[in-house]
Amino acid sequence: MRWTEDLICGRLDGQFVTIDFENAEKEVFEPDELSMAVKLVDGLPTLRSILNVVSSVYMVGVLDILSPRRASNVCEARQAFYWLCRNQTARSYPEIGLFCNKRDHSTIMHGIKKISRDYAKHAERLEKCCKLLKSSNAKAA
Repeated sequence: MRWTEDLICGRLDGQFVTIDFENAEKEVFEPDELSMAVKLVDGLPTLRSILNVVSSVYMVGVLDILSPRRASNVCEARQAFYWLCRNQTARSYPEIGLFCNKRDHSTIMHGIKKISRDYAKHAERLEKCCKLLKSSNAKAA
């Protein structure tokens, strides 16, 4: 089975995908208690919806955001995703890290600090993401 962006997006609701980007084939783990963190809670956006919005605003693929790629545009989108997850949801650092292909919580903290440090540079795109998330939540309610 080849991992495609559509397949990844289709499996993100309620399940976490561990992707072996070297071999491009891996089993999907069954949801456990922690993986249910992606479910909609108290009208807040899901991590998947944030991922889709960041992907469209930053013009970077969902698969790239979840991958270990270190290109500057991909890293910027990934860090913006971390920042939005932390500020738009009630998710903890470990929950966000688990969603992002089992990244460590300290990686998430570093990405959030980096975006916060240069907020003026990222403000326009982050505000656009926030508006899109609010409008999508209004439609869902």
